[in-house]
Amino acid sequence: MAGLAGRTRAVLVGAIVLITAGVITVVALNEPDDTPDDVAASTTASPVSTTTTSESATTSLIETAFDLSGWVGGYVWTEFVEGDPGSDQTLIHRLELSDVSEDGATISGTLVQEGFQTFAVMEVLGAVGDGFILVEFVALSEGAAPYTEGEVLFRLGGNPQRPETTIDGLVTLVPDLAPGTLFLPDDGETVADLPATLWGVDAGGFDLIEVDIASGEELRRVAGWGQDFAEESAGGGQVLQFLEVEAGATVWVDDCCEPAFGTTFRIDPGTTSIDDVTLQVIGLGAEVSFDGRLVAVGVGDLGITILDAETGAEVVGPGSLAPLIAAPEGTGDFVFPAPVTWLSETRLAVAVDLVDETTITFLDVSDPVAPAVVGQPVTIDGVIIDGDVRFDGRIVALVDRPARSPNKELVVIDVPTASVVEQIELAEGTMGIDYDDSRRHLLVVNAEGMLELFGKAGFEQPLGPFVDAGW
Repeated sequence: MAGLAGRTRAVLVGAIVLITAGVITVVALNEPDDTPDDVAASTTASPVSTTTTSESATTSLIETAFDLSGWVGGYVWTEFVEGDPGSDQTLIHRLELSDVSEDGATISGTLVQEGFQTFAVMEVLGAVGDGFILVEFVALSEGAAPYTEGEVLFRLGGNPQRPETTIDGLVTLVPDLAPGTLFLPDDGETVADLPATLWGVDAGGFDLIEVDIASGEELRRVAGWGQDFAEESAGGGQVLQFLEVEAGATVWVDDCCEPAFGTTFRIDPGTTSIDDVTLQVIGLGAEVSFDGRLVAVGVGDLGITILDAETGAEVVGPGSLAPLIAAPEGTGDFVFPAPVTWLSETRLAVAVDLVDETTITFLDVSDPVAPAVVGQPVTIDGVIIDGDVRFDGRIVALVDRPARSPNKELVVIDVPTASVVEQIELAEGTMGIDYDDSRRHLLVVNAEGMLELFGKAGFEQPLGPFVDAGW
């Protein structure tokens, strides 16, 4: 929780506030109607007072409201934390102050601290200090946190009835709001409940299995190609490999690679085996759009095909997309684009890799006749193994960087700025990742094929081994 005045982003009421050397940059999240959807409005403004971002100057220049009832409400900010190599992360802090004591001396509430490697729900208590409110740790409600009872977590200063609030040395600018309305609009849910079930391809790549998360019990098995067919050729035979779980009961799974290049199968509720699927298409690495209407698959050196998820009919062909897809320098003409993840109902991230780097292009296919590039491509070190999009719209990619480390990495990519904002080292051999529908719970398939819940407590029952899994 320390170091808020370092490399930090504050998020309050639909705006990101970047502070660098006393200059405050406000990036609007709710763009005006005349701003293109893919371009966020950006302005740079001087601080509203002589307050600087230094901790010592903050408390002496800002008046503090000592009527604690005015502080009832929610406060949300993000903090970029630099750790050991490979352990940088962005923490999201959600402070909710709700109850003022009868004597008016303290205010109690909860603090949620959430990041890739951190998750905790804490009871906190605010008390009036010398020109600010001290927020202290009381008890842990959920997760893990290194704090002791009575430890001061941070100082809250300013005045909630004015468009200026400080958290330690961090100055956050917000509209002039009534008391108790300082919050980041969201669905009101900090951490959604875990899904009840998940799907996995068994360790041999033979069958597709639905599992009850709480008990570990197998609920449903869809027969694949079977062990005999999987082992019948020197090339390894034909096995199931990657899957994509669509909201609801539909699952997409592909197979590869001998004797056929690869086919993607749609597994509907009534499907019992690969032989009785109602839809199969040529291609690998299926990614389904947010609304379930489109599915993108990679078709080798032909590129990316976008299909109607209901009928399998081509919506956007590889010939239309190929000229739009960027590749690392030196790739040449022989490339193998692959879908990484959808960002919305009509926006798709696709990747092309070359040895030890990958370039990601963001495509808009809302007009199938004239697909377009959105923003700027981004090139990262390493090769993407798997990817998904989390709740804040950032891409989370599982990356292999053999030239740098035997371990895998989670790389977080901010789409509007086309930049890498987080890098987190995972164990060697990590095979896959997948977010649930809330896009807050990250499922990890480790080197042994067992499933882990990243950054949070583990499952009650061991789940696995699987080649790939999703929920």
